[in-house]
Amino acid sequence: MSDREKRLADIAAREQAATKGPWKWWTSNSHRRLRRPDGGPDIAYGMKQDDGTDDIIINDADMAFTEHAREDIPWLLSEVRDSVSTEDVIDIIYATLNAAMVSGDESAVKACLRRLVGMSLTVMLAGVSISLPWASKLREERTALVDAIRAADPERANELLRGLIRGHI
Repeated sequence: MSDREKRLADIAAREQAATKGPWKWWTSNSHRRLRRPDGGPDIAYGMKQDDGTDDIIINDADMAFTEHAREDIPWLLSEVRDSVSTEDVIDIIYATLNAAMVSGDESAVKACLRRLVGMSLTVMLAGVSISLPWASKLREERTALVDAIRAADPERANELLRGLIRGHI
C-alpha cells in the first residue's frame, strides 16, 4: 500500500468511525455544543468535572476525526486540485494534436504522440495493466493518423486522433 493509499484509508476509517453528519454548533443559555441538526445526540459539549475542572465530553472516534481535520482537509483538497480526469487529458492532447495537425507541422504531431505514449506508460507503471498488443495497435493507429494528416483529410485525422487518445489513456 502506497503512502497515499494508506493516508486515504486512514481518513476514510476516521470518517466512518465518527458520528454521522451533518454536524452543527448550537448555543443554549450560552452553552455551546456540537450536535446533529436532526436532534441526534450531542457530538461534543462542555461540562465541569466533580473537582471543578472544565472538560469536553466527546467520544474517541469524533475526537480523532476533529483532531485530524486540520491536516486531512487541506491534503484532500490538494489531491482533488491535482487530479485530472481522463476527459481533461483527452481534451488537452486533442487540442494540442489538432493544433499541430492544422499547422501541418509533422514534428509537432510526433511530439504530441510521444507525450501520449509517455502518459500511457506512466499509467501502466502506476499499476494499470495494458496488454502487449497495445504497442503494435498504437503503431498501426499512429501510421493511419500520419497518413490521414499527409492526405489532408482532417475529418479522418480527427476521428483517428480521438480513438487513439481514448484508447490509450
